[in-house]
Amino acid sequence: MSPQQFEALQNVIEQAGADSEDYQTYGNPHVDYGAEWPETARAKSERWRVIADWLQSAGGWAGLIDQCARLAQTLESSATEYKGARH
Repeated sequence: MSPQQFEALQNVIEQAGADSEDYQTYGNPHVDYGAEWPETARAKSERWRVIADWLQSAGGWAGLIDQCARLAQTLESSATEYKGARH
């Protein structure tokens, strides 16, 4: 991967992560998605885990991997909290 490609990939992942973290912090996914939020959050969480695994296998970019893993955990926690609050 060229330095330009790496930088572009890094920017995309960082922006997507920041957008998702902002939505989790300042948005209201429980209202926006309703009862579908746990399933949606878990699907999003799994996608971030897949991205983290791919980054690890592609050369281990620790900062991006950590960001993806944190985001996956945040989404999983949100799904669990929502489900617990609803039942």
